[in-house]
Amino acid sequence: MKLILQITVFLIALTMIGAERVVSLTPNLTELVFALEQEKKLVGRSSACDYPEAAKKIPIAGDFAKPSLEPLAALRPTLVISEATRGLQHATAIRNLGIKFVSLPSVSIADCLKNIASLGELLGCKENADELIKQTKKDLQQLRSTLPPLEQRPKVIILISDSPLITVGRSSFINEMIELAGGRNVGAVREENYFTCSMEYLVEQQPDVLIMAPHMASGIKKLKQNPAWQGLPAVKNNRIHANIDPAILYRLGPRTVEGIKTMRKLFFPDPSQKPLMKGPSDR
Repeated sequence: MKLILQITVFLIALTMIGAERVVSLTPNLTELVFALEQEKKLVGRSSACDYPEAAKKIPIAGDFAKPSLEPLAALRPTLVISEATRGLQHATAIRNLGIKFVSLPSVSIADCLKNIASLGELLGCKENADELIKQTKKDLQQLRSTLPPLEQRPKVIILISDSPLITVGRSSFINEMIELAGGRNVGAVREENYFTCSMEYLVEQQPDVLIMAPHMASGIKKLKQNPAWQGLPAVKNNRIHANIDPAILYRLGPRTVEGIKTMRKLFFPDPSQKPLMKGPSDR
C-alpha cells in the first residue's frame, strides 16, 4: 500500500509538469515511439523490443506483452502501451498502480496509421505524427499505383512456423503487405489471421514463392523429405526465401513499408519485367 501511495504521488507530480515516462510492452510500438523521435520518454521496454539498436539500452520491464509488475513499477512510468491483440490480463494490475494503460490495435495497416495518430496525442508530438502518417500514406499510394496486373502476380505463401505449418490468412496485415508487394496470398481463402495448414494444402495451392523466417531454415530439411515438396513451383524454381528479417514482416510499424518493398523485389527480381502500371483487370 505504501508503494502504491508513493507511486501515485510521484505520478501526480509528473502529470502536473506535463512529463511522460513510457513503458512499451511490444516491439512495434517501441519502434513507433522512436520513429516519432520520442525515445527520451521511454523508460522501459519488453525483452522483445530490440530495434533500433538504442532500444536495447532501455531497462527491461517484462517480456513480450507480459510486464513484470515490480520492475515496471520501479521505473515509475506514467504510461504503459501494448498491442490490443495480445493478452491484456495485466491491464487491471497496472492501472491499480495508478499508471495509465493504453492498448493499441495491430490487425491492419489502417491500424498502424491510427496508432501513429494515437501516440502523437499521447506523447505530445502531433506534428511528428502527422508527418509520419503523410509519408506512410504517400509510400503506400506509390506501391498501389505500381501494382502489376493480376495475371502477373505470383502466388505466395509465408510460413510462420514449420512444425506445425502455420501460414497467413485474409485478416492479417501481412496479407495486405503481400498484396501491396504485388503477390497473391494463397492463404487468403481463409478468414483467420493465421491458421495451420498441411503439406497437402501446399500442394493444392502450388505457390510460386515461399517465404519463411531465418530460424526455420533447418526445418526445410524436414520438408524436403516429403516428395510432394519437390513438386512445388517455388521449390522447382528456387524461389524459397529464408533470409528476410522477420521483424519487417511481423511487426506492424514504421518498417512495414520496407517489408512490402523487400517482398516486391523478391516477387519481381528482374526490374525490366516488373510492370509499372495497373492492368485492365485492376481498374
